Formats: sequence, structure tokens, C-alpha cells
Amino acid sequence: MAIGYLTMQARTAHDALPLSGVRVTVLDDEQNRIYELTTDENGETRKVPLETMDKSYSQNENFTGTPYVIYNVSAQAEGFDSVYVSDIPIFDGESAYLPLVLIPMQGQERDGTPTEIVVGGPEVSAEGERELPMYRYPFLTM
Repeated sequence: MAIGYLTMQARTAHDALPLSGVRVTVLDDEQNRIYELTTDENGETRKVPLETMDKSYSQNENFTGTPYVIYNVSAQAEGFDSVYVSDIPIFDGESAYLPLVLIPMQGQERDGTPTEIVVGGPEVSAEGERELPMYRYPFLTM
């Protein structure tokens, strides 16, 4: 297998401040834990290597699969709603950067409202009509 890279950065809503001490878990497509990380004072995790498909597959017109491997990320911090990002494509030799926006819990909330985001593959790999992702933020109405 080939290797791609992923770095996460946690910030408060509206990108106001970096959040240190955020617990970040990287999961494979079967929800197995690959990494358990904590953000530093800049709100960033270290860059982690992840197994993926060799880039030669994306250059082979007869290859019918996806030339990348998807991962999921969960982020939690005390006093903030959790964030779950799924279907993050990781490509051979590429470094991906995932911003994680954590929203402060409201009032006396103990179990915040989780934010779920689906990234999905690149547009070129989509079959049929592509739908825009729906982000579930409690302060937005759609």
C-alpha cells in the first residue's frame, strides 16, 4: 500500500481561536481506530501517515475502483459539540488538511449537538448527479 497524510486543525466557531486539547480520533471505513491524537496550542494535530491506494491506479484507465482510501475523523472537547467527519479521501503522496470547527455548547447543555459532515470523493469520481453535502449546524436553517 501507498501512504498519504492527514493533519487536523481545531478552531472555535467562526474560526475565531485555535483549540488545544481537542481529542481527535482517526478511524478507517470500518470504524477501527487508527490514531488517537490531541491538538496542540495551535489547535493542530501532528501529520499522520495513512495507508491508501498507489497513485498508479488513478492513471490506469482500466481500473474500475477508487484510487484512494477513505477515513473518518471524530473530534471532542469539553464544553463543545462534537464533530464527526466521514468519507475523507486520502491519496498517495498527498497531504490533506482537515479543519475542524467546534461549536460551544449552549447554556447548561451536557450532551451537545454533534455536527456531522460528509466529505465524499472528488467530483471526477462521482457517478450520476452530485448532491451538495448537508452540514448539520444547530444555528443554521436550510
